[in-house]
Amino acid sequence: LQEIWMAETRSDALTAFDAARQIDLALDDRVALDQHRMLCLLALGRTAAADEAAASLLETKPDFVLTASTASPRVRAMFDQTRRRVLPAVVRRVYTDARRAYDAGDYGQARDGFTQLSQLLADPQVASADPAFADLGTLTDGFLQLSRAAFDRRSRSSSRVRTSSISSTPAWKQSNGQYRG
Repeated sequence: LQEIWMAETRSDALTAFDAARQIDLALDDRVALDQHRMLCLLALGRTAAADEAAASLLETKPDFVLTASTASPRVRAMFDQTRRRVLPAVVRRVYTDARRAYDAGDYGQARDGFTQLSQLLADPQVASADPAFADLGTLTDGFLQLSRAAFDRRSRSSSRVRTSSISSTPAWKQSNGQYRG
């Protein structure tokens, strides 16, 4: 990505970034791509498109933040404004997805979703975005505990089933008690 950014003009780099978005990328690569795409759009003066790119980046990785070492104060201010606008909907989506997983009995996915949600709500900028998030934090903590307990219970239960299903009859002994020979 850095090579594309440095080697090409910004409009050529944007074309390359857009083409790369069609590829199935690992999460960290997708985040880096979206970040560079957003910065490229800002450099081209396309602020509305840059705002959309920032929103897409936050949908992919809600806990993403720009630091002073990666962006100018003006860019960070734009990103933070988008973050304040987008994250309440992302928080609600993460909660809905985690709750749906819990209701479906997918306790591992529910645990992961509620863990992510708990981390998001620990961010003061996110927590202050909506007064209802204080209650959502309490609800999230409860579901996180329930999800962990259900996941652990299911894991212990399935490991007992696997070990009890292993026959105690030696392979060289037939089921009628006769030895194979």
